[in-house]
Amino acid sequence: MGSGDGVVLGAPPLLPGNYLPEACEGCVIVHKVHPLIVGVDPLARGGDCAPFQWDVASKVFAVVNASRHTCFTYLTFCNSLVVSDCNGQPFTRGSTRDEDGHTRPATTFVVVAEPETAIRLGFLEASPGGGNFYAIGLERLLPHPFLAPPVASSSSGEGGTEGDAPGLSSVAFVFPLPAADGPYLCTQGVGGHLTHFFPESYHAIDLRCRCHTPVLCIGDGVVREVAQSHSCGGVHAANLASWNSVSVLLSCGLVVDYLHILPGSATVRAGDAVHAGEVLCASGDIGFAPEPHLHIELHDAKDPDGPSMPLRFAPASGLGPAFVPIAGRWYSAEGEVPYPDRRPQVSSYGGPGGAQEPPVPARPPPAPPRSCGAGPLGDTASGAPRLSGRLGCAALQRQLSRRGGGSALPRAKFVPAPPGSPARAESADTSEP
Repeated sequence: MGSGDGVVLGAPPLLPGNYLPEACEGCVIVHKVHPLIVGVDPLARGGDCAPFQWDVASKVFAVVNASRHTCFTYLTFCNSLVVSDCNGQPFTRGSTRDEDGHTRPATTFVVVAEPETAIRLGFLEASPGGGNFYAIGLERLLPHPFLAPPVASSSSGEGGTEGDAPGLSSVAFVFPLPAADGPYLCTQGVGGHLTHFFPESYHAIDLRCRCHTPVLCIGDGVVREVAQSHSCGGVHAANLASWNSVSVLLSCGLVVDYLHILPGSATVRAGDAVHAGEVLCASGDIGFAPEPHLHIELHDAKDPDGPSMPLRFAPASGLGPAFVPIAGRWYSAEGEVPYPDRRPQVSSYGGPGGAQEPPVPARPPPAPPRSCGAGPLGDTASGAPRLSGRLGCAALQRQLSRRGGGSALPRAKFVPAPPGSPARAESADTSEP
């Protein structure tokens, strides 16, 4: 039952970091602290400043931020590389799927490190060299230019993001998923600590939904871009550059991006006029996606690669206030609803040749999909872009697309150490101004 102000009575308490841990299997979120890591220490003056270090004697793997700025990184340990917590127990593992549909076990750490600190993540029995270790170069975390704390209520009238972007707080949109398949659990909200803590994705919303769920246009507009060539999924950090997405320029002057869609599922192509409630594509689990879900975000059309804009949905009935989904709560096209008796089934895509379900309603065949240009795993390619916070959002995809094939995420090079000294990792992309 609703309380009359857009909030469901008896709703669960707000989740720390505005993300749902059960939706992030295989991901360890270390935003400055975590109860199961080995520890966080101030950086010793004159100490080793390599960003990724493994001590041969203690077997401790650490992330070192020697800069004067808060920095972040994503690190993935695959196959036989298992990281154990401070109690000697392995951190939970998830899985990752490559473009050919092959899967392997993996754990990814999402790390935000304060200036001049060393975060000792856990114990690793073997050196993290070779193809089983992958790390994005440590980068400065920039603030959102009109930053507000994560919403404190699903009602736009309480503690939301009003005032962040003058002139936009009154805009509310059609819910992006069909009522027939709902309700939907929000797994990450505003400022979520998995992938929504960057300016470009800060106001994004993640909604759990099974693969092949129709994705609806939230307003009238024109299709700006369709990218649907990838099949990879899971928790590997390299997948942060391999989104599938549909982008629509709305008549209100905003751009909406829909991410993680299934390959070849778009029923529209660039230049098509679309209307609120129209099917655009099918949801999936493509890219960096621990589970199937829809990621949706807004940008100013004048700066489509810039900071995300506040996103609210209007109840389909037209009754009641606009709402902003919060992690851990359930939503329909009318707003927040009680915990459902029947939880919707969520299944993974499985890659090429995987389980198939009925496609979304057809439209004229789309134009050939464009790749986002992310290259294979490997050391940093010459001219590869610094991310500058462009993770977990369509802005990164567009940035890589403009550079064409062969570009890759900045990846740390692991450098073997002499006997008796800590192993270390270096990257040309870790220096700070």
